[in-house]
Amino acid sequence: MGISSPEYGEPITNPEGYANTATPAYAARLKGNFLLMYGLADDNVHPQNGIALATALLEQDKQFDMFTYPNQNHSIGRYRKQLFEKLTRWIENNL
Repeated sequence: MGISSPEYGEPITNPEGYANTATPAYAARLKGNFLLMYGLADDNVHPQNGIALATALLEQDKQFDMFTYPNQNHSIGRYRKQLFEKLTRWIENNL
């Protein structure tokens, strides 16, 4: 994915570690409902990772729901109330 991790080091120094833990590699295994939500200004889990996962799910013809928060970081602080309301409704309707 291109983002470094203390546990795995840098992608360039541990490509196998990153490939083995990349969520898009598991898209074909998805069963049931899936919700993907993230902030577009997240510097912990880069939006590029969410896009890669969404692309893998689409390529596997998996149905999923996706919602992004513009200008929000990992905590989605400004829209937290909306986030939890959306998450609660999604759980009630899908699980």
